[in-house]
Amino acid sequence: MAALISRASRSLSHRCSVSSLTTGEVGVVMSEYRTRRLKPKIMMVLDSRKYRLREPRMVDLSEQSANPDQPPVAIARSLEPGAHNIDLSELEV
Repeated sequence: MAALISRASRSLSHRCSVSSLTTGEVGVVMSEYRTRRLKPKIMMVLDSRKYRLREPRMVDLSEQSANPDQPPVAIARSLEPGAHNIDLSELEV
């Protein structure tokens, strides 16, 4: 079971991978923590309607506080490179 979780975390949060989040937003993994691979730093680039944000914002998933009124943001799945026309060369990665 631990091996399965380890493989899943590696596939979900590789640096510079495009990821869909549980909020519907899309971001790019900027850095990850060895001990918390499912909680990397993400540069948010698309909102939940898949519109490009004017100013990308950085979100550190490891620093989320427990808020009962708001579900935690998490990586839902990794997307193919170039998904939603996101060009990684345009980002400051």
